[in-house]
Amino acid sequence: MLMDRKIWMIVALAAGLPAASAADICKYTDEDGRIVYSTVPIKNGKKLACFKPSAPPPAPEVPDEQPSQRSERAVESAPSGRVDSATQARRDGDRRAILKDELARERQLLDEAQKRFEEEEAVRYGDERNYQRVLDRLKPFQDRINQHQRNIDSITKELENTR
Repeated sequence: MLMDRKIWMIVALAAGLPAASAADICKYTDEDGRIVYSTVPIKNGKKLACFKPSAPPPAPEVPDEQPSQRSERAVESAPSGRVDSATQARRDGDRRAILKDELARERQLLDEAQKRFEEEEAVRYGDERNYQRVLDRLKPFQDRINQHQRNIDSITKELENTR
């Protein structure tokens, strides 16, 4: 199902690429708590933040030249690929803010998953005389806790690596 969703999103993005380039990209959480980036509102989703896409640089105006002259000119005027420090600092700040938001959300989801696990652990059903059945029933809840903990570890590591 997750693969179908990814394929659908790729097709939707490819079909609406011109329209998407002018629209804001927003970060949503869907009803299952997953983070989704989209240019259209997500059904039963909660909007967390929106980002404005940066405009592409204008194409330089070049007078009519021979093809060989154009390629030489392109090599001479190739950008260095460097970003000024103010722009980089702003990008780093935005990235850090996004990571902090994601970290807070993952911690909240971890707390919810732990509470749900504790609630389920306290319940015993009549058909669970064998303890392995209890463990099998609790496994998805434990898996969610482990997934959120891995996400928190990854985000924390990423935050430590930011400038």
